[in-house]
Amino acid sequence: MVMSTSLRRCGRRLVFSVFNNREFSTTCQGSKVIQHHEQLQETGKSLNLCSAINQALHIALETDPRSYVFGEDVSFGGVFRCTKGLAEKFGKKRVFNTPLCEQGIVGFGIGLAAMDNRAIAEIQFADYIFPAFDQIVK
Repeated sequence: MVMSTSLRRCGRRLVFSVFNNREFSTTCQGSKVIQHHEQLQETGKSLNLCSAINQALHIALETDPRSYVFGEDVSFGGVFRCTKGLAEKFGKKRVFNTPLCEQGIVGFGIGLAAMDNRAIAEIQFADYIFPAFDQIVK
């Protein structure tokens, strides 16, 4: 009991010290995001959900060189075409396909985030995330 409590405390300190030193992309590149948002407001252009997600992913990849998009068929544009054009613009090293394994996708995302990167994982359908919840919750 005493050992597990001290290990938990040590782990918390380690996690907090790793994540407290990271600068968030929106704070270091915030002016770029605000300018893009103001340009969209000036045009008054309405977007559907897929286009809004695609633009948000473009902004995330432009402003943060540590961000990665990965999942099933994302380099082709994804099943709903929300990642269309990302692989061509940002390269196959930052936008790439993964095997058909939601647990693997989530595990890879956790590992990327633990290494001080921004992981953007695409799970095609919400029903497929349930086997991977164990990794997120624990």
